[in-house]
Amino acid sequence: MEDCSYTSSTSSVPSVNDYDVGVKCKFLEASESETCEVCVPGKVSSSKTNELCTDCPEDHYNPSYGATSCKECEAQLHGPEGSSSKSMCFSDSFLWSNFYFADYEGLSKINDDIETYTEESSYFWYPQTISFVTRDTFLAISNDGRVYEYSSEPMTRLGTFATISNFRDDTSVLYLGHLDLVAVGAQDGIYFFALEDGLGGGNLGVSSSDRSISIPNPKRFALGEFEDELLILTNNNVDDVITRKCIPGTSCSSGREGVLISEPTSKYNFFDVAVLKERGVILVTVYSTIDYTYSVRSCPLSGSEMDIDTDCSLFENKRPTSMENPFYVTTDDDAIHTDDGYYTDDGYYTDDGYYTDDGYYYSTTSYSDWRPYYIEIDISKEIVYILGSYAMWAVDFDGNYISWLDAHVNDAWGFAFRPHEAFQVSKIQSPASASKAGTVIELPLDVNDHRNISLSDDFDFLQVADKITVRAEGYIRTVQDGLNVKININGDVEHSGISLTAKLGINFAGVWEVHVSGESGGVQVEFMNSPFYLTVEPEVTDASKTEVIDLTSDIVAGEKFVGRFKLYDIYQNPTNWLGDRLYAEPVGDFAKSDGVWEYSSKEALTASGTYTIDITLGSDEVHINGSPFQYTVKADVPDITNCVDSVKNMKKEFFSSGSTFTGAMELSATPRDQYNNLVLDAVGFEAHVRLISGGIPGEATIVVLTAADQYKAEVPVAENSESVIEVGIKYNDEFLDGSPKIITIKPYQDNLPTILGGVAAGVLLLSVGLWRFMQMREKRKVNQIRNSFVMQRVNLEME
Repeated sequence: MEDCSYTSSTSSVPSVNDYDVGVKCKFLEASESETCEVCVPGKVSSSKTNELCTDCPEDHYNPSYGATSCKECEAQLHGPEGSSSKSMCFSDSFLWSNFYFADYEGLSKINDDIETYTEESSYFWYPQTISFVTRDTFLAISNDGRVYEYSSEPMTRLGTFATISNFRDDTSVLYLGHLDLVAVGAQDGIYFFALEDGLGGGNLGVSSSDRSISIPNPKRFALGEFEDELLILTNNNVDDVITRKCIPGTSCSSGREGVLISEPTSKYNFFDVAVLKERGVILVTVYSTIDYTYSVRSCPLSGSEMDIDTDCSLFENKRPTSMENPFYVTTDDDAIHTDDGYYTDDGYYTDDGYYTDDGYYYSTTSYSDWRPYYIEIDISKEIVYILGSYAMWAVDFDGNYISWLDAHVNDAWGFAFRPHEAFQVSKIQSPASASKAGTVIELPLDVNDHRNISLSDDFDFLQVADKITVRAEGYIRTVQDGLNVKININGDVEHSGISLTAKLGINFAGVWEVHVSGESGGVQVEFMNSPFYLTVEPEVTDASKTEVIDLTSDIVAGEKFVGRFKLYDIYQNPTNWLGDRLYAEPVGDFAKSDGVWEYSSKEALTASGTYTIDITLGSDEVHINGSPFQYTVKADVPDITNCVDSVKNMKKEFFSSGSTFTGAMELSATPRDQYNNLVLDAVGFEAHVRLISGGIPGEATIVVLTAADQYKAEVPVAENSESVIEVGIKYNDEFLDGSPKIITIKPYQDNLPTILGGVAAGVLLLSVGLWRFMQMREKRKVNQIRNSFVMQRVNLEME
């Protein structure tokens, strides 16, 4: 209902087909407080005025606001009153096919007829619950703790999945598809098993479970509000409670755990629990030991510590049916019996049928014993199935009646339906076979309904798109340790009008397995031509992503400059394109092996100094990552044949006055390597002084030469006598070129100027060291050599 103010002539309602529907209203009475009604989907009025809206009749539907007529379901299809979508037009075979039941007789399924599977040795075979793991395989748990694997078509036992030693005789098995785990109840809690470990006769025991939930007497359990938690119904014949528990090994926080629903008065027995996320509620089937009623309760999913009496409401039917509310049933304990039947508030029951006060009739011998027990939810069909004794109801997510079935199942303990979504007959129009990294591939989808007919424009395509999943599964190699790691990449499904397109972008090169599937009852159902394989090639090489594997930054004269590089695209995929070319300046040689490029300078580098080298990609000469590179050529070890020795040019005679030395003698060395490079900070040089004759033998002093200091060598000489000494410079105990040299020290002569005197015993001072001005001169020579180095370019065509 919409409130229409006195001044407003148009009611605003949600947009339909991209335009707003305005419904003009007139007041039913003169009073301004009256309201007028806007017809919502599923209802119509004879005109867009103040007529009251009515439900669409059976086998009709209306998806629009403000409609004046309903559309008819197609032939052989049936829909309940008030249907708001074409998807609510069902065929009986679609609505009730592929149901599997567990009861005291064994396993049964309903298709066109009823097929029952009973074990030959059935004394211990009382199946409790069923859970499908694929379309063709389901698990059933018996009352002796054994979990069996069955094929669904035909119904055949395939093996024993698990055996629980501390079993409970009325517990459950539940497949958790998003974790690929199977949860199995026991006396002391719930055990989780890897699906692949138990299939094919794995016969797992409790010791095979690497995770568990400790909780006594779990009877039924279901996924909670989030996929990392379970809602667990425990029944200990005193107080029945529903508890929220985290699934071990997930990111669930223990702060979310606790009792969710309880019955403090101990007057209820709980049978089953189910989560209807689409409405934000928890459904619970209960029995009252006080007033003998069976009912379905709806509790807020977001609640906590709720009382089943005060915090939960009845799950009520709002459409006309033969029973005012089939989910609140008074048993025959309150019935008035007659000779041929009995009365209840709902009607009159006989052995061969059920009659209501307003004329409805159902031909079942057991309708009077209907009691709601167990719940299954078909998310894709938006149907809640409620199984009771001898019958099953189908209602929408709001509890409104769709259909009823005489299930011919007595004392069922559990049931499930085989996933039969429309996606199984849908397909990808043109699966791609190749793509480039970073390119979004588009996969138009042909999505069919349950009759294998393309979806019409009456369907909610946004809702359909939300149910479809597109993902790619493949392997990538880790950079640090080179391991292959399996990953999944998810895509999106977009809709435009009545067109659906799956879109998937993959940045990693390789072969990927692409899946397009739709969710059906918690199980992913693949499209007809899914999965398919997609080869993703690298994008063009990106010079900025080049990996420098190794590079010689310091070189000794006489060696070559060497570098190794690996090329990648913008997404870090290795590239090995035939058209890729690397260029270098100065010239050099390139070689490629297993995708690695190796550069080596053409000639050995002999001149010391600092240089740069350019490595570029392609004809555009784009520098690779890190280019230009800088490197240093250092001098080799000193070469005695190239070292400059001051001894070579020394004069052969020096004079003294009496015992006084009267001359200047200097020893120096300029270290050079075999390529004539100045060797800085060289060590291993020493001055050599040896007294040959005269003076006092054996007292000549030898000193070490360094680049930073000067030294004096003392040689005693005899007064007024001639002395002969041997002087020179050694490197690593070998004389340099020009050493040694014989020097004569003569007595003072009158024609020589007096330099020093008055000393009885003369002292020869030898000043030795490495001259700094020579270093500067040598550096200038190095620069001249480097500047004269001819730069050439190598263009190496790589296959």
